[in-house]
Amino acid sequence: MHLGISILLAKDPIDSEKKHLFTFLEPLSFGAWISLAGAYLVVSSTMWLLAKFSPYEWYDIQQIDGRDRSMDDRKNQFTILNSLWFAVGSLMQQGSDVIPRAAAT
Repeated sequence: MHLGISILLAKDPIDSEKKHLFTFLEPLSFGAWISLAGAYLVVSSTMWLLAKFSPYEWYDIQQIDGRDRSMDDRKNQFTILNSLWFAVGSLMQQGSDVIPRAAAT
């Protein structure tokens, strides 16, 4: 009985006609990948919209003399790109530098 490394090589090699760039996507169906991408975009855009309309997400660029500032002088750091990056960081459990400030987002 010869069970050495041959037990590891029992799997058939990938045919050259089946091998392509996106072979790593084969464990899940195409519909599952589309659903995952759609959910990612919906979550990111929802977080961006909530951050855009929440007054707690905006902060003053310069607060001078304690005067009431207009919205032109305020900035929102949670842009659409930061929202997309935050969703990727949450999915990969890595986090990011920009986090939501308001409880709604």
